Amino acid sequence: MAAATGRTLPGGGCTGAYALKRRAAAWLLAVAWLAAGCPGRPAAELEEVPHPDLSAAESAVREQVAVQRETVDELLAAEPADAAAAAAALAELGRVYLLYDFPQAAEACFTNAARLAPDEADWQYLLAYITTLQGRPEEGRALYRRALELRPGFQPALLRLGRVELELGQYDAARGRFEAALAADPEAAAAHEGLGKLAAAAGDPAAAAVHFERALELAPRADSLRYALGQTYRDLGRTEEARRELAASGDVAVPIVDPLISPLGTLAESAQFYLVQGGEALEDGDYERAVAAYGAALERDAASFVAIKGLAYALEKLGDLDGAVATLERGLAEADSGEAERGERAEILRVLGGLEALRGRDAAAAERFAASLALDADQPDARMKLANSLSRLGRFGEALPLYDRLLEEKPEHAADILLRRATALVNLGRGDEALADFRRAVELRPDDRPLRLRYADALAHLGRAAEAARQRRLAGGGGDAEVLLRTARQQRDAGRYQQALDGFTAVLDQAPERHDVRFERAQLLGHLGRYAGAVADFRRVIEAEPRHAAARHGETTALILLERYGEARVRLNEALRIFSLDARLAHLQARLLATVPEAPVRDGRLALEVARRLLEVDDGVRVRETFALALAESGRTAEAAELQRRLVSDAESRGDRELAADLRAKLETLDSGRAWWASGPQEILDATLPDDR
Repeated sequence: MAAATGRTLPGGGCTGAYALKRRAAAWLLAVAWLAAGCPGRPAAELEEVPHPDLSAAESAVREQVAVQRETVDELLAAEPADAAAAAAALAELGRVYLLYDFPQAAEACFTNAARLAPDEADWQYLLAYITTLQGRPEEGRALYRRALELRPGFQPALLRLGRVELELGQYDAARGRFEAALAADPEAAAAHEGLGKLAAAAGDPAAAAVHFERALELAPRADSLRYALGQTYRDLGRTEEARRELAASGDVAVPIVDPLISPLGTLAESAQFYLVQGGEALEDGDYERAVAAYGAALERDAASFVAIKGLAYALEKLGDLDGAVATLERGLAEADSGEAERGERAEILRVLGGLEALRGRDAAAAERFAASLALDADQPDARMKLANSLSRLGRFGEALPLYDRLLEEKPEHAADILLRRATALVNLGRGDEALADFRRAVELRPDDRPLRLRYADALAHLGRAAEAARQRRLAGGGGDAEVLLRTARQQRDAGRYQQALDGFTAVLDQAPERHDVRFERAQLLGHLGRYAGAVADFRRVIEAEPRHAAARHGETTALILLERYGEARVRLNEALRIFSLDARLAHLQARLLATVPEAPVRDGRLALEVARRLLEVDDGVRVRETFALALAESGRTAEAAELQRRLVSDAESRGDRELAADLRAKLETLDSGRAWWASGPQEILDATLPDDR
C-alpha cells in the first residue's frame, strides 16, 4: 500500500523556530475562533496536529510538508475563515502525512477535517481508513457507515466496511456490503474475495471456490488469494490443485480501486519513497507498478543507481528488452558524467551484457562484460558470462584463460567450468586435454547423466567409439532420453523434420515434464503447418510457465493461422496482462481487433486505444497503418484515409514500390468510406512482423 511504507527516509535539516512559532499561533487562533463560533458555521474543537520529526527526511519532503502546513495555517487564521476550504487543506495535509507513514499526524488532520466539515463524506471516509489502519475496527466501522450515509453506494467504503464487519464476525452485514459492491461492479475482485471468505466460513467450499477463482482471475497478482483457494480445494478433496495453489501463495493482498487512497503515491516528492514502492512492487511481482515507481524516482534523481537497475529489471520482466537496455545506457551515461562509483558503472555494464546475451547479440555482450571487468576485475559471474559469450562466438582461445581463472575462483562450480573448458579445448583441437577435463568433471559428479553423455559425445567425436559406448551405458536409463533429444535436434537442424518430430515425441513419452522439449516440438509442429498440435503444446508450456513469452507468441500465432480468432483474442488479452510492454503482442492485438474477418471479434474502439499507446514506442509504418485501420473500424474513415494517403506518399518517396502498392490497395477501400478487413490470417500476421522501415 502506497500510504504506509514503514521505512525511514534519509536526509537532513529542520524547519526553523520562527516558522514553528508562527504555526502554533495560527492553530491557537483557529481553535479560539472556532470555539467562539462563526456566523453560518458550526463551532468545532480541533485537535492539535503533532509535527513529526522530519530531520531524517529529504529536503523535498520537508518542503512539501512545510508548504501544506503553511496553507492550512493561513486558511485557519483568515478572517473570515472558510471552514470547507480549511477542511480540504487539512485532509490534504493528512494525506501527505499518511503517504510518508506518519499515521498519528494524519489521523489528527482527518479528525479536524471531519469536524470542520461534518457533512463531507470524503473526510469521514479518510478518518475511518486511518482509524482502522491503526487497529480500531469498531470506530472504523461507525465512521465508514457515516461516510456511506453521506455518499450512498461509494464502492471503496462498501468494500472496506465489509472487510471490517467480516473481521468483527458480523457476517450478514458484511455479505450485504460485498453484494452491493458487486452489483455496482461485477469485476470487483475484493467483493468476490469477501464473499468467498463468507462462503468458506459458512461451510460451503464449492461456492467459496467459485468466488476465489473469479477474484484471482480479476486480480492475478494477488497471490494471497491462492492460499484461500488452496484451502478450499483441500476441503473439496482436490488435493493436487490444493498443493499447487498453496505452493504459489504469497502475501499480496487483493487491491481496492480507491480514488481517495490509491492516488496517494502521486503526491510524493521523495525519490526514496518511490524506490521503496518499486522494491515492494518487485517483491509482489507487479512489474508495471515497479516501472511506474522507478520511473518516478528517476524523475527526482536521474542518477539513482537503485532506480536504474530496478527499472531495467522490471522492463526486462515485462518483455521490453529494448527499454531495459535503453534505461541502462542512460544510466551509464549519467554514471560516466557524474561521480558514480566504479563498482556501480561495472554493474550496469555487467547487466547490459546479460541483456545483450539474452537478445542473442554475443559480440555486444562480450564487449560489455569485458568493459565491466576492466572496472572491477573481482566479478567471477561476469567472467563466466564473458567466457560463455566468447565461446558462442567461436573465440575459444580467448575463452580458455577465463575458464582457467574461474577454476581457481569458483572451485564449488568446477564440474560446470570443466565442461565448458573441455568444449573449448575440443574446438581448439586439443582432444587429450579436453578428455582429461571431462574425466575430472565426471569424477566430481558421477551421477550427472547429461554430463556423462556429453563426455560420451566428445569421445565419439574423437574416434574413441568403444569408450563412448561404455560412458553411454554408465549413464543409465535417463541417458536414453538425452540421446534421443540430441538426435532429434540434429535431425531438425539438418532439415529432417518428421524424424525430428518423432524424436521429440519419444523424449516426451519418457519425460512429459520436459517443457523445454515440448516447446521445441510446438515450434516444429508450427513449422510443419500442424497448428492444432502446436497450440496444444504451447498451451501446456504456458500452464507450466505462465511467463514464457515465446510460448505466448507461438500460441496466438498458431490460433490465428487456424482462424480461431476469438480464442486468439482471449489469449492475447491474457498475455498482455503479463507482458504489457511487449510491442509485438500489442501490435498483433490491435491488428486483430481492427481487421479480423469475423465481425464479433473486431473492436475498433479497443484497437484504436491499443494502437495509440503503441505509437508512443513504435512509429513504424505498419504500426501507423494499423492505427489508420483502427480509425476506420471505429467509423472515422475520412481520417483513416488521410493517414493512409500520407503513408503511401512516404513509401513512394523512399522508392519502396512493393510497400506503396500494398498500402494503396487498402487506401482504395478507405476512400470508399469502408473499413478494411484482412482476407485471411496471413494478412494479419505479416503486418505485425518486425519492420525496420
